[in-house]
Amino acid sequence: MASAVLTKFFDALAKTDDLADIAANLKKIVLDDGVFAEPAVRAALFPDAP
Repeated sequence: MASAVLTKFFDALAKTDDLADIAANLKKIVLDDGVFAEPAVRAALFPDAP
């Protein structure tokens, strides 16, 4: 159930022009890799941050 909800969320997020790349990265990290740790999510949201 959670996977279906998150898939729909990431798909909707990907339709937003500025967030398409971020949505793809988050979807991979959370759904494919199964990681929801803060450092991984932060790196996906802010790829240029040190």
